[in-house]
Amino acid sequence: MSSQGGVIPSVVQTLAELGGLRLDEIPSKKGSAWVLAFTRPFGTWSTSDSPSRWPTLVSAHYLASPLPRP
Repeated sequence: MSSQGGVIPSVVQTLAELGGLRLDEIPSKKGSAWVLAFTRPFGTWSTSDSPSRWPTLVSAHYLASPLPRP
């Protein structure tokens, strides 16, 4: 997903809460990236299903820059 910085913290926080994942801070510096890992759902699912059936966020890693260090 790509978005303006103001949306990213809210989306990451909501996904973390739904997955029971505790994040101390949720930065969103310009040009940064989040790497999110989810459980694989069993069978088929839809966003119209109960959130308990959705894939669950299991890890979130913040990269201040997606570029390699020089």
